[in-house]
Amino acid sequence: MKQTTRSARALRHSLLALTLAQPVLATGLTLGMDFGVARRSVIKQGWRPTPMHAGDGYVYSAQERAILHRGMRELDSCAMDRPYCVFYYQRHGECLALTTNGEQPSSLVLASWRNECPDEAPLPGARQASETARRASARG
Repeated sequence: MKQTTRSARALRHSLLALTLAQPVLATGLTLGMDFGVARRSVIKQGWRPTPMHAGDGYVYSAQERAILHRGMRELDSCAMDRPYCVFYYQRHGECLALTTNGEQPSSLVLASWRNECPDEAPLPGARQASETARRASARG
């Protein structure tokens, strides 16, 4: 009986350690869900959009510009040969990548999600710098 209790306790501790070692993913996401709904869900869970390409000279495609026009600064890029785009979020030192399928901003659906950081995470204050640059370019 004591051996069974010890084995069960060891198993629980192993599972707990394994669970704690796993990256934290957003919850409530489903394949094919509307990206706007998915985006609001992860933001509500505390994931913050990671502003991408602030001041790095990246040249956006027409599709990417249409997405940015809707305020989705977390867009990393969209594939040129298929209708996939990648968006990044951060929370408590973890990263989340959402991949979408669709050609128009209004028709984007969730294709996958994973704990993945962009190649180069923006420096603190990048959002503010990005917004300042956007406002300056809008003024002409």
